[in-house]
Amino acid sequence: QWDSHSMHLSLLGLQHHARARLSSAMMQRLENERIMSQLRAQSQRLHALQYYGEVTVGTPPQRFKIIFDTGSGHLLLPSAACESAACEHHPRFWENRSSTSIPIGWADEPLKRAESDSDRDTQVLSFAMGDCVGQYVRDRVCLGNACADADFVGMTEESDNPFKDAEWDGVLGLG
Repeated sequence: QWDSHSMHLSLLGLQHHARARLSSAMMQRLENERIMSQLRAQSQRLHALQYYGEVTVGTPPQRFKIIFDTGSGHLLLPSAACESAACEHHPRFWENRSSTSIPIGWADEPLKRAESDSDRDTQVLSFAMGDCVGQYVRDRVCLGNACADADFVGMTEESDNPFKDAEWDGVLGLG
């Protein structure tokens, strides 16, 4: 037989058990929410850091995966003349395979065709934690369906960082 004291203890036990179950479920839910929040934040940080696209350059078009960069103002693409280890892992722009390519001799005379490869300006640029060296070229550049004749730097040297292991081939400066 249940006396009132036993009944009271039994009800307290049920309440404690129910609270423990509820508390365990709530704790699991809170932990899941915490983990999802961390994953969302990490995903947003990663996605906010790097935006990629594709450009085609030349006639016929040569394709490059580029990273959009708000801190620079040049289009940088590996040149066929690049012998750096960082260039080996990426497609390179071949000026001689494009019927519309114009090698630019001097930065202060961008409309004048270079007379020889040895008589050209060399540009040294910093990007991220590294640097590159290249020469100016003018050719047809397309981003999606938008195309225009544009000047860019054909990189003849690239530092390992950040170019060698990059998921992208070149840089499109938006600055």
